[in-house]
Order: sequence, then structure tokens, then C-alpha cells
Amino acid sequence: MAMIDVIIEIPKNSKYKYRHEEGTFKKIRRLKFLPPENYGCIENTNAPDNAPLDVIVLTNKPLKQGYIKARIVGAIMREDKDDKIIAVPIKSKIKTIHDISTKRLDIIIKTWTGHHIGQAPLKRIADVKETIKIVEKYKN
Repeated sequence: MAMIDVIIEIPKNSKYKYRHEEGTFKKIRRLKFLPPENYGCIENTNAPDNAPLDVIVLTNKPLKQGYIKARIVGAIMREDKDDKIIAVPIKSKIKTIHDISTKRLDIIIKTWTGHHIGQAPLKRIADVKETIKIVEKYKN
């Protein structure tokens, strides 16, 4: 099990994006869509875009902005290499990306690779092992 420290910046179904700065969360903009899952970043990582790795955390209810320990289950790999790690709370029954319902995974893929919000197309889906290697590669 690969545990990660996540900072939730956009709660599920939130109208706003928040940025974690100097120990507080600041509202930075109104979103053009309601994200179907919690969204944030993996602490102590630095992706090719010089920002922490993006992460989508699957829960039934929105999480508050803040920190959560999560477990990696896979990733959606995009053509622009701005990949989205998919994680779940530690006690979740979901173990791999294949445990996510097809409908839910389709919604995630459409949201984060859809042209309606200017996202890059899906390249492929990564399993847990590959995703762990990606996260390890970009750890500070």
C-alpha cells in the first residue's frame, strides 16, 4: 500500500478553487464546473510543471480543505503529461483503479480530460504499481 499526504484544495462539488499558502487556504477563483471528486495535490512532490502532483481523492462526501492521508489506486495519464493520481482514504475498500465503477471512472476521465474545460486528452490509465513509481519519481 502506497500512502501519500494529500492537500485537498477543491472539495467535491465545490464552486471554488482554494490554494494552500502559508498554513491557510485562500479562495483563488470560481470554477467553471463542479468537480465530481475531491481534488488537490501530493505534498512534497514536484511535477514537470513545477507544481506538486495533482491528485483526485474518491469519497462519498466532500472533504474540507486540508490534509488527508490517502492510498494510491491508479492514475489517468494525459497527453500533456499533467497526469492525475487517483487515491482513496486509507480505510476505503477500493484497492485498485479497477475497483472503481465504470460509470464513476468515466465521469472522472471526462472531467479531467474533456475538451469542455480545456483539458488534454486521455493517453491511458495507469495501475497502482506504475502510479507508485510516478509518485516516487517526483518526490522532493
